[in-house]
Amino acid sequence: MLLFRRRHPTNRWTGATASELLIKVIWFYHWRVRAGGGPVNSAVGPLKHFVKRTELISNIVIGGIGAFGQGAILAHTLHWYPFFLLTSPPARFYQLTGIALGFVAPILSLLLLYLFRSTLRPFVTAIPVVACPLIYWSLFRLVFAVSGYRYAPASTRSDFIATKSVEDGFSTQVLSLTFAGLASGVICGLVLWLLFRTVAARRTA
Repeated sequence: MLLFRRRHPTNRWTGATASELLIKVIWFYHWRVRAGGGPVNSAVGPLKHFVKRTELISNIVIGGIGAFGQGAILAHTLHWYPFFLLTSPPARFYQLTGIALGFVAPILSLLLLYLFRSTLRPFVTAIPVVACPLIYWSLFRLVFAVSGYRYAPASTRSDFIATKSVEDGFSTQVLSLTFAGLASGVICGLVLWLLFRTVAARRTA
């Protein structure tokens, strides 16, 4: 009596049975989906990455424009009355410090934006325009402290010798720019957030 063994159809190239190939395909797609690269996320993953990267670049551009504008305003203030009249500390000290900080403070504020880029939207856009005036003022105070200059007593009556009161208007301007930067930064951030959210929704629809 001859016993016939049932043969399973095999793949002509790999020699594997159909069931083995099916199991391999299932496991392949299972691990790709878990890794975020499967058919469910293959289109959404790159799109989300593109939107996040573009949004970060937009925040840097908008925040950079605002921060460098604030730096230019504060540098101009240190070139203007009453600083340009002073001989002690000299007006050139304020002018050179103002120009240098007009570049340093915005760059540092943009670095903060990059470091804290995961901050909740829309507040992330406001980071550089809030930080820039505060960094500018802090560095100005640091430079003045290490420069060796000292303010004259408040009782001194001279338009050419600086007392602590000459900074009052400058400090007020710093606070004004900080609050204005917070308001405008949040508004711009809200517009960007809504814009990119709409774009992402249309691309994935």
